[in-house]
Amino acid sequence: MGNPRAAGAAVAAVALALAVARAAAFNFAPEHARVLHDPRKDTRSYFGFAVALRKHEAGAELVVGAPRANDFNANATSEARPGAVYVCDALGEKSCEPLLPDGTGTFKTSVSDKDNGGLGAVVVTQNSGNAIMTCAPRWKSNEVCDNVQLPSRLNGICYFTSNITYPASRVTPFRPFTKCDGQIFKNKYHFAFAEAGMSVQIVKNLSEIILGAPGISNWRGMILRHRIADNASDIPCPSCYKMQDYSYFGYAVNYGKFSHSEGILYVSGAPRAAENKGKIFIFKFERQWSYNKIRPWGYKIIKEREGTQLGEYFGASLCVADFNKDGLDDLLVGAPQHSVKTNIGDEGCIYVLLSSDNDWKAVRKIAGSDQRGARFGTAIALLGDINSDGFPDVAVGAPYENNRQGAIYIYHGNKNGLNYLYSQKIKPSEKLFLRGFGASISEGLDVDGNYVNDIAVGAYISGHVVLIRTYPVVTIIPDLMPKDRKIPFTTETFEIKLCFSFAEDYKSLRVGVAISLKLDHYYKRISFEAGRSNYTSHYNISLQNKQHDCQNLNLFIQNKTEFSKPIEIFVEYKLITPLPLTNSRESKVSKIESDTFCKHCAIINPKEEHWRKWLIQYIPDSAPADLNVKANFLNVKSPYIIGTTNTIEFYIQLNNNKEQAMDTYVFIIFPSVPLSVLKQFPNSCQVNARELVNDILELVCEVESPFHHGIEHYINITLVMTEVPSELTKLNISVYARSISLEEHEPDNEANLYLSLERSFDLEIHGKSAEYSLIDDEFTLNDEGLGEGKATKQQLYKHSYQIINNGPSPATNIDLNFEIPTSMRHHFADPIEVVTIREQVAYLEEQPLSCTVVDSSSSKTYKNFSIHDEIQFPSNRTFILSCSETSVLCTQIICRINSLYPGNRGAKISFALHLMAEKLGAVMGLKDIILIKTFGQILIPPKRNLEVQSVVWTKPPTAKLDIITISIGITCGLLIFLTLVLLLIKCGFFTRQDPMERYFRKKAALALESNSIPASTFYSPRGSIMVF
Repeated sequence: MGNPRAAGAAVAAVALALAVARAAAFNFAPEHARVLHDPRKDTRSYFGFAVALRKHEAGAELVVGAPRANDFNANATSEARPGAVYVCDALGEKSCEPLLPDGTGTFKTSVSDKDNGGLGAVVVTQNSGNAIMTCAPRWKSNEVCDNVQLPSRLNGICYFTSNITYPASRVTPFRPFTKCDGQIFKNKYHFAFAEAGMSVQIVKNLSEIILGAPGISNWRGMILRHRIADNASDIPCPSCYKMQDYSYFGYAVNYGKFSHSEGILYVSGAPRAAENKGKIFIFKFERQWSYNKIRPWGYKIIKEREGTQLGEYFGASLCVADFNKDGLDDLLVGAPQHSVKTNIGDEGCIYVLLSSDNDWKAVRKIAGSDQRGARFGTAIALLGDINSDGFPDVAVGAPYENNRQGAIYIYHGNKNGLNYLYSQKIKPSEKLFLRGFGASISEGLDVDGNYVNDIAVGAYISGHVVLIRTYPVVTIIPDLMPKDRKIPFTTETFEIKLCFSFAEDYKSLRVGVAISLKLDHYYKRISFEAGRSNYTSHYNISLQNKQHDCQNLNLFIQNKTEFSKPIEIFVEYKLITPLPLTNSRESKVSKIESDTFCKHCAIINPKEEHWRKWLIQYIPDSAPADLNVKANFLNVKSPYIIGTTNTIEFYIQLNNNKEQAMDTYVFIIFPSVPLSVLKQFPNSCQVNARELVNDILELVCEVESPFHHGIEHYINITLVMTEVPSELTKLNISVYARSISLEEHEPDNEANLYLSLERSFDLEIHGKSAEYSLIDDEFTLNDEGLGEGKATKQQLYKHSYQIINNGPSPATNIDLNFEIPTSMRHHFADPIEVVTIREQVAYLEEQPLSCTVVDSSSSKTYKNFSIHDEIQFPSNRTFILSCSETSVLCTQIICRINSLYPGNRGAKISFALHLMAEKLGAVMGLKDIILIKTFGQILIPPKRNLEVQSVVWTKPPTAKLDIITISIGITCGLLIFLTLVLLLIKCGFFTRQDPMERYFRKKAALALESNSIPASTFYSPRGSIMVF
């Protein structure tokens, strides 16, 4: 139960201003919104920072996070602000009850510090059940590790329960990153600043929880998967996935089915990855294997995409749904700090990524109102199908628009993913002090039982939550029978049957419809009564689910003037129950005192016309016509090679060889081509929208009526051939002409154009190698996937490949196959890993390309491959490490390219390889040169491939002498030298005289003895020597 001292929630029915994208408002009713204020009137609590809806047997509830709410305990300081979560009655008048998830309350304890912990920063519910999860990502752990009191660690904490009833009960905590091991290692913060619970999702079948911790490992970030049934968590080891520091991986998380060949995959945003452009990753959890030993959990990246602008925070918010209903989930990615205008900034945008099995099928960017600082895309919420068109819809928040008042935008899904224009914009009235409206948006949930989902929107700056309810949308379907609307010229009266129904499946909904029927308004040739000018009828009907309301009407022909013109029957319809909707783009309604929302009302879909017109043609009393159709391409030969020209043109010639034809049309059908193929056609032609839905493109061209004998009518049409689907091998165009007149010879009313399509392209693959050094952090894993390590310098060899299409046609469905030698067999021993792939980078047209790594396989024999400028090495000194060697095991990497267009930058794939040459000593013998060969292949259906190899070489590292060996060598050398010196001194080697010196000394001595010269100074060749 909540604290009895907590004040009741301030609840009021408040009117919001409504801004619409079209001429009429749509089905959200903000003028009947219910606004809840912070129960304690604390404007600093951030009440509404996170919000969710849930529905169970007791009714519908709002779950609201207030991450800066003050402590509920009497002895708490006024600035403790641990945060709070409230459970509020969605439609009743009950007060909001605080959810106290921890038995210790909000006190600071010896093992935890909840002050400024941010409880309620994230709130997630399971709409179909009772599950609630809330997190406090700034919760701090104070636990003692190894008898040492460490500083507080920002580990984060979450609380989860799968069965909670109203009022809120206590639940158990979930603290996966509080273990002493791994708080800090490699001189970096690991779990110490995990901030677990910054994002969280509950898998729909309640089997798993995925939790983001963007602060792990120096803010590289991490995603944890908790299996509820096993009560076990899958925590990847730090070395099992590659991510830059400060990437914030785990800032936003979600899941979905993004590939037909995979099950549930996970998606995470990393808004500061890719050099601050931001990045999203689609991945799955898998065990890491090496040398037949299971390593901890890691990620296998399936797809990835990076942002387009520095600092746009690409990946800050995510929304997953099958928007185009093709069987694969698509992805909306928020970039709230995207700058649309260079001198302003932070307008924000969202990216629409449509999935295909291998990559993204289409990427679009959508912005709101481009207002400065709005941060459109801060929140994206899935609403479900609120307009009953079969496609899911979304709400996007821009909480800082209009001086931080905020706004939300409603977008409808369609066959192409998402409408570019918003259908409705909702913002607060200036009379209401709401700030930050749109910072959080709940997923859609029908809280009032009227068959359409409602939403809750948080305005955390002012401390409010707004519940906005929705009217069901009905599509009225009028139908006129008989289908063949032709009457003989001699007829005086005829009968029609006019029926109405609505398409949606609303089981107990009943709507009243007002009908206005007008007959032949311009010519007034028919009437409801014989002999009277009664051309208009008004009546009301009541429609219910899957029922038709029909009226039989007898119509009388008053005159037969202008018989060549068809008779017009026009009907307008509208709902009888009036709703307070406006036709202006923005409306402001004052505060109301009671709930006036009409629970049993509906609105007509404004995207559909509220009128219908039928034409009934006279069958003329005259001779038959004879239409003749011819069609030909202009300057185009079959087969046509895609890409040789951007467009082709064909013409249709229509002749009438007999009497005049009435109400003549030409129908042109293009099977299995998109609307974008049509570049130019006459104004008299229109696209048949109903056929377009069935993947058939049909043009209906009106011919001037009557179409007289001898007249030639031409229709010229230009097609964009670059838009033709890649799987199309022939272009069949069917043309036929029809009129309401009798036809003498029908076979020549039709013509067929056939064009065989071929694709011709010239692909090139280039390979090169480079050498560089990398400072890497290596460490040894313990049983829990953690450990200590050191920085080492590694020599890497980069093999780069580039694939270019020289045209003229786009190349489609290309597989790039790369073989990299990684292991060796030596005799009968287990394989030895000698090369590791340290990094793999693949880009197609400057966007990441998805590649799949296959396990090591046996060697292969490669034939017909070309090697340019290969260096020749002496065979007796060269050790070859190549996939063509029988003792070598290779890792296969396959990259799939859906479309490679000519004239662009093509695809670039590179691999950074680390050679562990020290492991090759036993197999190399006396050889001192190593050749590493990798192979790249282009596999083109049916069985055509190109092969090239990239070669690098290196010598194995020489043995290094340690310091002890060097010291001993120097000492021994000095001792030998000193011994030799002593021996030479002992032998008088250094005291013997020079021969010249002895000669002069002897000569001087003889001279003295003979007294032939006086005593004097004598100069020897070595210098001045005084002789007496």
